[in-house]
Amino acid sequence: MNEAIALFPLQIVVFPDEQLNLHIFEPRYKQLIRDCVTKGIHFGINAFMNQQLQPIGTEVKLVAIEKEYENGELDIRTRAVGAYRLEDYFPLMPGKLYAGGTIKRLSYDAAGQPHLVRQLLDLAEELFGLYEVSKPLPEEDSAFLSYQLAHYLGLNLDQEYQLLCMEEEDDRLQYLIYHIQGLLPPARDMKKMKDRIRLNGHFKHLVPPGV
Repeated sequence: MNEAIALFPLQIVVFPDEQLNLHIFEPRYKQLIRDCVTKGIHFGINAFMNQQLQPIGTEVKLVAIEKEYENGELDIRTRAVGAYRLEDYFPLMPGKLYAGGTIKRLSYDAAGQPHLVRQLLDLAEELFGLYEVSKPLPEEDSAFLSYQLAHYLGLNLDQEYQLLCMEEEDDRLQYLIYHIQGLLPPARDMKKMKDRIRLNGHFKHLVPPGV
């Protein structure tokens, strides 16, 4: 059975279980957050890409209002609770300033095969080391490990959306493994170049050829 939900389109992809902080300033979304507080509703975030609203979105719940400004603007904390397919879109919910739609929730697989998990973590560790990124890696038994890493692997918006559309964790892990494998060769070359630059001007211990 399809369910109606308020919508908050953004030019981002939000993954299930992700924590998202937002600054709310438009009147329609101020109203939406007030309804979250007073009525306990959730809202959906669908990525706005290529001049259109994408059908796969993420259901989000309000966790806390961190700050309320004198002009009514808000800083909020949210958490994504699951993904859905948007079946129908309404420019305005009845009696509201914000949009809405009917959705069909999707069942997402949270755990991947251990060998794929280990391969992804090893590749991510090497990539972060080459790029000197300080990002703690998830534990091997983490649920939705692919989502925990996705925003830190240089994916563009289209690639992140493709990942969101995959319901099986093994498919998501393989997608990220393939992506990192494409990034590593140029990253290794850059590391070698940086090492050569650092050595320039230093005393070098060179073994002459035996000729």
